[in-house]
Amino acid sequence: MLWALATMRHRDRKLVDALARRAQAQLEDFQPQGLANLAYSLGLLRMRQPRLLRAIGQSMTQARFEQLSEQEMAILVYGMALLRHRDAGFLSSVCRSVLQRLPEWQPRGVSCFFYSLGLLGFRQEEFFHQACLQLRGRLPSFNGQDLSNTVYGLALLELDDADFLRALALEATGRLPEFTGQGLGNVVYSFGLLEHPCPALLTAVAQHMPLRFDDMTEQNISNIVFAMGNLCFTSLPLLKALAPMLLQRVHEFTPQGLCITAYGLVMMRLSEDDKPLMRSSVRSSAQKAVRSSGVGGVTVGERVSGWKENGPGLFQTRVHPRKRHRRQVRRGAPSSWQQRAYLVGCHHKSGTELLRHIMMRTFDVLGGMDSCNYNTTGGQLTSFSPMRSDCQLHPARLRYDNHVSGEVIQELRALTQHAGGFRGVLTVRDPLEMVVSAYVYHHRGNEPNTGLGMNIAQMGPEKGVPEMARRMIKTVHYMVDAYKVAPPDMYIIRFEIITNSSKNFNRTIQELHTKHV
Repeated sequence: MLWALATMRHRDRKLVDALARRAQAQLEDFQPQGLANLAYSLGLLRMRQPRLLRAIGQSMTQARFEQLSEQEMAILVYGMALLRHRDAGFLSSVCRSVLQRLPEWQPRGVSCFFYSLGLLGFRQEEFFHQACLQLRGRLPSFNGQDLSNTVYGLALLELDDADFLRALALEATGRLPEFTGQGLGNVVYSFGLLEHPCPALLTAVAQHMPLRFDDMTEQNISNIVFAMGNLCFTSLPLLKALAPMLLQRVHEFTPQGLCITAYGLVMMRLSEDDKPLMRSSVRSSAQKAVRSSGVGGVTVGERVSGWKENGPGLFQTRVHPRKRHRRQVRRGAPSSWQQRAYLVGCHHKSGTELLRHIMMRTFDVLGGMDSCNYNTTGGQLTSFSPMRSDCQLHPARLRYDNHVSGEVIQELRALTQHAGGFRGVLTVRDPLEMVVSAYVYHHRGNEPNTGLGMNIAQMGPEKGVPEMARRMIKTVHYMVDAYKVAPPDMYIIRFEIITNSSKNFNRTIQELHTKHV
């Protein structure tokens, strides 16, 4: 049933929640293939079920790993990667199993596995060292998409295996027509991200790229130009070809695409004497805009049948701490508030818009540009971020969840414990007041087609308030669960206090900003 829903991209939250609870209760009855399909289906639906995913990871004994085929193991990890479910113990076991069977694996499975570990930020250097040693001689059997996915996974993990990358660049150089525009962009961007010199590949791409303009999106073009600039590669013939094309297609470019394209063009045109100055000054602000603004997405595999994995797009919205010490020398250490992630959490009728607008103005003043939303609901958290950008596809540092659960908080806590930690703010409110407020809100006709608002406008208080209490019970449970695990990382704002008076409002905001942010 989950696979059918995933195939149709039918995101029914209540049905998926019920199926996940049922699956978890009888997990021991599942065959390994069924476990893989569970994780993959949830990943395609982008519907997080942390408890079920943790249970799947715990159920994967060595015997079960041995029963999994290459394809099943790859989609099991890929599904978890799409949901950013990072279980270090499970992933370590998977890596050991994969390394033992790597000679049997096909390029498609290998590249999907590398990419999945990249999305999860799971950097097990010994595994990758051994895997790259084994795979270096097999690269001729990789097709263009396999090469693209493999190098992009390494780039996400900041793994610069010089010998393997040289071999991959050499392989890609002679096979550029095999790459899609997106694949070509990913390869060049990955080498640029790693700051790994590959002059032969860049020269070949510069010659090949003008022939491909018609089948390249603005994102593909901006990614390649940015990466070439980042590697200080100059090609006058390419610049001459780019100029008229960009003039004709400038209307296709997003503001972020224009930003990173302009940066790449400037870096390509600078003289060698000027480039060090550029890299230590203007480059810092340009790269901050690139990494904060969000310029890409991810194209995922559409079907399990036929093993058709289309692979990644340019997942540029990730914050890369690559070579952090060297960057801090070049441009100065980042501000303290930029060294961690932030979570803004609330629940329906607990002060969602009040808190969101307070934090949006806060982050705007601090200079935050990029944010994301859990489950793609709620509004923007900064004035500059895309509307409802999904945190599963776009893991920004600034995150908003208007139905935050305790599991989300604990997951973010574990994810950031070695990367500066996180800070957050949570609003809580008297549950009975939430019920009454929700009834009044939906009785007025607001959001009539949602699960909470359906038919409430036609119900009087005697019937409508008890019905709203029944519908709000899950929201209240989420709020209580979040409240229990929020300290010490999240500051608690009580709705009744902050709205009681201007004095209480000012005191709460001052305490939030001076003692917590």
